[in-house]
Amino acid sequence: RGSTATDITRVLDPNRVTPEELQVRMRRFSAARAYRFQPYPGKITVLRATCQPLLRLRGNASLGWASLAAGGIEVRLIPGNHQSLMWAPNVARLGEVLRAVLSDATDG
Repeated sequence: RGSTATDITRVLDPNRVTPEELQVRMRRFSAARAYRFQPYPGKITVLRATCQPLLRLRGNASLGWASLAAGGIEVRLIPGNHQSLMWAPNVARLGEVLRAVLSDATDG
């Protein structure tokens, strides 16, 4: 329990949130750290921003998801970075890709 509080302070200033919010975030942080990914039997579609941080899994187009996708993987590129893909005009392309992916999933 003490280690979670220590670790979360690396990413969150406890003085900037209420004690209640800190408790919620600590529980979420702890759950995320304890979670172990399991293989998925179907295909995984990764929506990937075209602009990636310099040190982000170089050479790994699937961003690490391929090892979990028993049914294969498809990578769809969205213009922008992690934040700007949610801004115009990139968000319009994101919407187009999401609609196509969801349509393929429900038609297949």
